[in-house]
Amino acid sequence: MKKRSKRTQSRTKIRSVNETSAGAVVFYTENREIKILALVQNSESGETWFDMPKGHVEKGETLVEAAQREIREETGLVLHIDTGFREENSYVFVKEDSGTGRTTRIFKRVVFFLAFMHRIDKKQIVISEEHKRHYFMPIDEAIAKAKFENQKQLLKDAKVYIIGKYLT
Repeated sequence: MKKRSKRTQSRTKIRSVNETSAGAVVFYTENREIKILALVQNSESGETWFDMPKGHVEKGETLVEAAQREIREETGLVLHIDTGFREENSYVFVKEDSGTGRTTRIFKRVVFFLAFMHRIDKKQIVISEEHKRHYFMPIDEAIAKAKFENQKQLLKDAKVYIIGKYLT
């Protein structure tokens, strides 16, 4: 019987971090139809999908302040946040740094509010460099086109809230 030599395997340590982001479903109503602002992402893979304005909560910021700042940075708009609607999404993803080879597992929490805009605000939009373009679409179309299930649910819940508060 042969003896096996013990091999030491180098294990890559995976670092874990918690991140919190805040954002909003930006919308307006026209002829009792809800239209949302869709931002088309720039991605490293070239894949495109739409998202809503959102980003990291900075130290000392409240969730509402972060949502307002992210809307301003990503669209140029200064909008009021409707805190009566609040929905949290959580997910986990892994990010690899090609320069260091370090792997990080990110536990992400995103809090969404609503932000009502007036139709005239559409002319004021200036999107950030992190997006390719923006457009407005009916909320039902957005629900159908949403890439992620939690995004679909967010938009469904937002629709119910908007109908109850803004269209009654």
